[in-house]
Amino acid sequence: MSIAVQTSYSANLKFVDRTSTTSNVQKSSASTTSGSARAAQLPSLEETLGPDNFKQLEKLRARKEALMGRLPDLQSRFDSAEKSFGANLKDDIDEIVDIGRTVFRTTLQLKNIEKKISALLGDVDPAGVAGVAEGKGNQKFDAETLQKDRAFAADFKSFTEKLFGAYETTKDSAQQAHDRDALKSHSMKLADKHGRKLVNLVSNYQSNFANATVQSSSLSLIV
Repeated sequence: MSIAVQTSYSANLKFVDRTSTTSNVQKSSASTTSGSARAAQLPSLEETLGPDNFKQLEKLRARKEALMGRLPDLQSRFDSAEKSFGANLKDDIDEIVDIGRTVFRTTLQLKNIEKKISALLGDVDPAGVAGVAEGKGNQKFDAETLQKDRAFAADFKSFTEKLFGAYETTKDSAQQAHDRDALKSHSMKLADKHGRKLVNLVSNYQSNFANATVQSSSLSLIV
């Protein structure tokens, strides 16, 4: 590859009424206390599900935690590969697509776990039990892990978008260099066909958590 093409590739990659106020504060405090009292009367998720189903939920939580642990490894792998991007475009697209395969499999596994969790919580009323969140289409979520799920999903989406960006840059560079080995490779064809679909898949996974809400009556028990 010419120096000009390598340079191009690198550039692409890199105020107050006191009486009124006091009254409002007292009312707010009374309301909060009342809400907390109601929340304290709600049954726990473990009581509602029963020991066997709750044990299954804990297994799903552990499995999800393990899958989430793949992201740092994927980020490290990409960062290492990125350092040599531009030297061999076919090798670059091969590595990008191989990382994409792991992202795809991990996303499907995570979505399957959320489907199982939703089924497990399917008959539970989010307003009547502490620890359940609800999203679009009546999908149920484990409120205990919701904050962490949201943070992970956002990071996972950002990483996938970064990976897709690397594919686009690699393809542009290959076109400029007339690199047929890279352009005609199986990896490039897979990226052309499935790259955007992968981004959409991960975006959908992330948006499910972003749209999930917890009933206020049970919030104090899970924060």
